[in-house]
Amino acid sequence: MDTNLIEAKKALAKAEIKFNAGDALGAIQLALKAKRLFPNLHGLAAHLESYRIHSTFDPKSPNRTDWYAILNVKRSFGLETIRKRFKELRALTHPDKNSSSAAEGAFKLVYKAWETIYKELGNSSTGNNNDEEEEEPKSSAAPEKTKCPDCCRQCVYIDSLGTVFECKRCKLIAMRSGREEIMMVIRDGFATIDVNGELNTNINVHGGDTTVNGVKGVHVYGGESILLTRCKGVELKGGDSIHMSNCTQININGSGNISYE
Repeated sequence: MDTNLIEAKKALAKAEIKFNAGDALGAIQLALKAKRLFPNLHGLAAHLESYRIHSTFDPKSPNRTDWYAILNVKRSFGLETIRKRFKELRALTHPDKNSSSAAEGAFKLVYKAWETIYKELGNSSTGNNNDEEEEEPKSSAAPEKTKCPDCCRQCVYIDSLGTVFECKRCKLIAMRSGREEIMMVIRDGFATIDVNGELNTNINVHGGDTTVNGVKGVHVYGGESILLTRCKGVELKGGDSIHMSNCTQININGSGNISYE
């Protein structure tokens, strides 16, 4: 076996010891040593990123946390670029894919950072105008109304893209896909439902990359990477990598890899 590979593995093992002793910066230094010795060491990038995330967070002063630093992005970046970075870090720090003892804590911090930044930028134009990387052709104006596929009542879209609508008569939120089909479930890619205050409705989640905030009645049947915040009456029947923050009345019947805050 390559001598550098052996020494790199030793350095990474020592980095774990440093981190478990509460020295995240020391862990970073040893992980960087491992990188100099053997840059392609399996799992090294994930370990190093997890240590970095912990080093930017002070549990004694959580209110002073720079959540942009957690995701390692500039405040001038657009929301879509920050979202991409969030997804990259989510994959790197996932405890099922990252063997470091720093992974679980880093994974939760990544979700908290995204949740905080999304609340800050999600409903404003601040995060969408300064990013040269994410320029896309402008599409035609989104429709203002659509028919509920259940009762055929005209419903108003609750998002600016014309993809998510609420039917108050049926007490549900549905999503229209790019194929113009109406679906009674949230699936097929990233969806965000952000409600100010409690909404007496039901959301059925069958797909991943979904964020639901402030909703009463969430039923998760499948998908990966689902973030639920301030939701009441959450039923988990499936899905994986589900993170919940400030949720109540939770019933779990089969989902995997659930984290709480």
